[in-house]
Amino acid sequence: AAGIEVRMSAAGVELIPGPGFDAVAVEDVVTDRLYLYDTTLRDGQQTQGVQFSAAEKAEIAGMLDELGVDYIEGGWPGANPTDSDFFAAAPATRATLTAFGMTRRAGRSAQNDDVLAAVLDAGTRAVCLVGKTHDYHVREALGVSLDENLDSIAASVAHVVAQGREVLDGLVGGSVLAQPDAVVRHHIDDALLLNADRRIAARQ
Repeated sequence: AAGIEVRMSAAGVELIPGPGFDAVAVEDVVTDRLYLYDTTLRDGQQTQGVQFSAAEKAEIAGMLDELGVDYIEGGWPGANPTDSDFFAAAPATRATLTAFGMTRRAGRSAQNDDVLAAVLDAGTRAVCLVGKTHDYHVREALGVSLDENLDSIAASVAHVVAQGREVLDGLVGGSVLAQPDAVVRHHIDDALLLNADRRIAARQ
């Protein structure tokens, strides 16, 4: 998924716009400072042959904290025993430890979705919710209408905010950036502007 690529060097931080972004839009992303959101503990073990234990995740979290990143995504609580064990004995960090999860599933309310509940039960100060954004993914992968998907994202974000957590959005299906469906993009923007605290600019 191509969004905004962040390049760091001795000269500073450079933001490289991907398809769907122009220079003005990139400049608008950063209003006061750049917040670094690290996904090593989740994305980092999606490489073939890499599998962290809960103890290793805690050790890596400490290293990331020493580096000075702002957010450390610990994983998806409830998705597997390792991530659940990590959050059950989460290390103390200066960085904001963040739980990753998905928006509520179709046919369930945000209050009664056990998958979303497991994410909140991790007790982190911040939650990153992933949601589908491209119309093809919404209709074919989720099997719901665009309006139902919008309702799911909005309800999930509102529910997490109501629990006193910071919400970050990790919208996926990068083709929404390369070939945006104007209606979907407009609705997603409106839903997230209601409650989400930060957007994650990333390139996968």
